[in-house]
Amino acid sequence: MATSKPDIGAFARTLILKGFNAVAEKVPAAEGESSSLQKLADHWRSLTDAERDQVADQITKAAEIAAAALPIALTAARKRVRRRVVRKVAVAAAAATVAKAVKKKKKKDKKKDKKQKKKDKKNKKK
Repeated sequence: MATSKPDIGAFARTLILKGFNAVAEKVPAAEGESSSLQKLADHWRSLTDAERDQVADQITKAAEIAAAALPIALTAARKRVRRRVVRKVAVAAAAATVAKAVKKKKKKDKKKDKKQKKKDKKNKKK
Protein backbone atom coordinates (compact mmCIF):
# COMPACT_ATOMS: atom_id res chain seq x y z
CA MET A 1 0.00 0.00 0.00
CA ALA A 2 1.67 3.18 -1.18
CA THR A 3 1.23 6.34 0.79
CA SER A 4 0.79 9.57 -1.08
CA LYS A 5 2.13 12.90 0.02
CA PRO A 6 -0.49 15.33 1.29
CA ASP A 7 -1.16 18.31 -0.92
CA ILE A 8 0.34 21.09 1.18
CA GLY A 9 -0.72 23.71 -1.35
CA ALA A 10 -4.39 22.79 -1.05
CA PHE A 11 -4.11 22.78 2.73
CA ALA A 12 -2.47 26.22 2.69
CA ARG A 13 -5.10 27.63 0.33
CA THR A 14 -7.85 26.34 2.62
CA LEU A 15 -6.19 27.94 5.64
CA ILE A 16 -5.79 31.25 3.84
CA LEU A 17 -9.41 31.28 2.74
CA LYS A 18 -10.65 30.39 6.23
CA GLY A 19 -8.41 33.03 7.79
CA PHE A 20 -9.55 35.84 5.52
CA ASN A 21 -13.18 34.77 5.87
CA ALA A 22 -12.84 34.85 9.67
CA VAL A 23 -11.32 38.34 9.50
CA ALA A 24 -14.10 39.52 7.21
CA GLU A 25 -16.75 38.13 9.59
CA LYS A 26 -15.26 39.51 12.80
CA VAL A 27 -14.22 42.98 11.65
CA PRO A 28 -17.15 45.41 11.32
CA ALA A 29 -17.69 47.33 8.10
CA ALA A 30 -15.74 50.56 7.77
CA GLU A 31 -17.54 53.71 8.87
CA GLY A 32 -15.76 57.03 8.43
CA GLU A 33 -12.07 56.56 9.09
CA SER A 34 -11.11 52.94 8.66
CA SER A 35 -8.11 50.98 9.79
CA SER A 36 -6.07 48.86 7.43
CA LEU A 37 -7.70 45.74 8.85
CA GLN A 38 -11.14 47.14 8.08
CA LYS A 39 -10.03 48.01 4.55
CA LEU A 40 -8.73 44.46 4.10
CA ALA A 41 -11.99 42.96 5.39
CA ASP A 42 -14.10 45.22 3.15
CA HIS A 43 -12.00 44.37 0.11
CA TRP A 44 -12.23 40.63 0.91
CA ARG A 45 -16.02 40.89 1.21
CA SER A 46 -16.21 42.57 -2.20
CA LEU A 47 -14.32 39.76 -3.99
CA THR A 48 -16.06 36.88 -5.77
CA ASP A 49 -15.27 33.28 -4.87
CA ALA A 50 -13.10 32.90 -7.99
CA GLU A 51 -11.13 36.03 -7.10
CA ARG A 52 -10.70 34.80 -3.52
CA ASP A 53 -9.34 31.50 -4.80
CA GLN A 54 -6.95 33.37 -7.08
CA VAL A 55 -5.65 35.50 -4.18
CA ALA A 56 -5.18 32.38 -2.04
CA ASP A 57 -3.31 30.67 -4.90
CA GLN A 58 -0.96 33.65 -5.32
CA ILE A 59 -0.22 33.77 -1.58
CA THR A 60 0.39 30.01 -1.53
CA LYS A 61 2.78 30.20 -4.50
CA ALA A 62 4.73 33.01 -2.86
CA ALA A 63 4.96 31.00 0.37
CA GLU A 64 6.14 27.90 -1.51
CA ILE A 65 8.87 29.90 -3.26
CA ALA A 66 9.99 31.40 0.04
CA ALA A 67 9.99 27.96 1.66
CA ALA A 68 12.08 26.55 -1.19
CA ALA A 69 14.62 29.36 -0.84
CA LEU A 70 14.86 29.05 2.94
CA PRO A 71 17.28 26.09 3.10
CA ILE A 72 19.62 27.84 0.65
CA ALA A 73 19.54 31.02 2.72
CA LEU A 74 20.12 29.11 5.96
CA THR A 75 23.10 27.27 4.47
CA ALA A 76 24.63 30.53 3.31
CA ALA A 77 24.04 32.10 6.73
CA ARG A 78 25.68 29.14 8.49
CA LYS A 79 28.73 29.46 6.24
CA ARG A 80 29.02 33.17 7.03
CA VAL A 81 28.79 32.50 10.75
CA ARG A 82 31.41 29.76 10.54
CA ARG A 83 33.78 32.08 8.65
CA ARG A 84 33.32 34.78 11.25
CA VAL A 85 33.95 32.34 14.09
CA VAL A 86 37.05 30.99 12.36
CA ARG A 87 38.30 34.54 11.78
CA LYS A 88 37.68 35.51 15.40
CA VAL A 89 39.49 32.39 16.61
CA ALA A 90 42.38 33.10 14.24
CA VAL A 91 42.59 36.72 15.37
CA ALA A 92 42.48 35.66 19.02
CA ALA A 93 45.20 33.06 18.40
CA ALA A 94 47.36 35.63 16.61
CA ALA A 95 46.84 38.12 19.42
CA ALA A 96 47.81 35.47 21.97
CA THR A 97 50.94 34.64 19.98
CA VAL A 98 51.90 38.31 19.79
CA ALA A 99 51.25 38.73 23.52
CA LYS A 100 53.49 35.73 24.29
CA ALA A 101 56.24 37.12 22.06
CA VAL A 102 56.02 40.51 23.78
CA LYS A 103 56.11 38.83 27.17
CA LYS A 104 59.16 36.77 26.19
CA LYS A 105 60.88 39.87 24.87
CA LYS A 106 60.20 41.68 28.12
CA LYS A 107 61.70 38.78 30.08
CA LYS A 108 64.77 38.80 27.83
CA ASP A 109 65.09 42.56 28.24
CA LYS A 110 64.89 42.22 32.02
CA LYS A 111 67.60 39.57 31.99
CA LYS A 112 69.80 41.78 29.81
CA ASP A 113 69.20 44.73 32.13
CA LYS A 114 70.22 42.62 35.16
CA LYS A 115 73.38 41.47 33.43
CA GLN A 116 74.19 45.03 32.39
CA LYS A 117 73.68 46.27 35.95
CA LYS A 118 76.03 43.60 37.28
CA LYS A 119 78.65 44.57 34.70
CA ASP A 120 78.22 48.23 35.59
CA LYS A 121 78.70 47.47 39.29
CA LYS A 122 81.84 45.47 38.59
CA ASN A 123 83.22 48.23 36.38
CA LYS A 124 82.53 50.87 39.07
CA LYS A 125 84.38 48.82 41.70
CA LYS A 126 87.44 48.57 39.53
